[in-house]
Amino acid sequence: MILVHFHGSDAAWLASMTTLCRALREAFESMLYESVILDQGKLKPVRTFLRSVVTQPRRAACLRKLHIEVARGSTLQPHLKRALPLFANLCDLVFIVDDPPVFELLRNVPFKLRSFGAGGMAYPKCFLSVLVFQPTIEHLALSFDARGCCYGAVMPCFSDPKLFPRLRSLALDAECFPPHYFLHSYPITELMLDKPYPNDITKALQLFGQTLVSLTIERRLADRTTLEPSIWPTSAIFEDGIAVLPNLRFLDVFDTTSSFRSGEFDGEQLWRMQVPGLGKACPAIRTVVWSVEREDIDCLSEDQVRLTDRYARMLFKQWPTLVRFAFLTPGGEMEATGDGPYGHVWTRGHGVRAIGPEKAEVGVEDWRREEMAGSQ
Repeated sequence: MILVHFHGSDAAWLASMTTLCRALREAFESMLYESVILDQGKLKPVRTFLRSVVTQPRRAACLRKLHIEVARGSTLQPHLKRALPLFANLCDLVFIVDDPPVFELLRNVPFKLRSFGAGGMAYPKCFLSVLVFQPTIEHLALSFDARGCCYGAVMPCFSDPKLFPRLRSLALDAECFPPHYFLHSYPITELMLDKPYPNDITKALQLFGQTLVSLTIERRLADRTTLEPSIWPTSAIFEDGIAVLPNLRFLDVFDTTSSFRSGEFDGEQLWRMQVPGLGKACPAIRTVVWSVEREDIDCLSEDQVRLTDRYARMLFKQWPTLVRFAFLTPGGEMEATGDGPYGHVWTRGHGVRAIGPEKAEVGVEDWRREEMAGSQ
């Protein structure tokens, strides 16, 4: 029971305990090896870890979560070949390797994953066969550079309805792995798109829009990913017209780089904030979070706050189900006494009236979990 207190402690401290206290070594090792993250791109720590579990298989049995990210994965093949068959209890794997043939080692493994993240400089030819052995995947994150496929020009194609029987959450680095590689509308409820083109968003909503509960989009305004941008977050999903998203409850839009260029918060944006038919398009929406990040802006001008306030009140009028709208100011301001980012938050008052803005903690992940749970 005492050891429960140390669960989740600093890895270096746990490692030191395995050498100082021989009687409790096995107990401390079970905590140390439960979750292993090796995402610095260096081969030596990965090689050391793989050797350690091969020499002491009991350590491999403790492993639940593993994150490996290296560039020259081919040099690790002999070590991976010996270690992977030992990970019988692994359920969460992130495997980002620049050598596609290494993914061959993930076929016929003993573990069944609930969460799988995969990526690299090229899409591996064997990847579909890897997925066939993992029918238990609930969350999938892909970041392969597949727009300019090499290694035999194998194009990703996810068209088999039986491929993902349990998939509910999908995250795509859309700049290099766009959603048009999915040819079947898998019933996912949570979608995350990183740096998508406008047509990538359109395609994703055509595929998954009917079942989506949570949608997160990270976009770069004023560059090649967004043409003639409107700064308002609703434009991210309604740029090419109204998309009907009947179950969407949570919308999170994160803007980076030049989100606030000179003149963006001017009168031209007034007409851009109006979206006819917004209420019918998302009849279940409850939470909207808009985050912006740009290093050369420390605070918002009065005009920027005024227009954002006008936008927030427009949302509450058009969306009768909306509970909260949060605007995280540039840089993700933090309060010294708080646990998370603080921003401007509007909440629903009586009828269509919005209360705010108030400076408050923005619990993005807590709100997301709340909306996901509320959709059950």
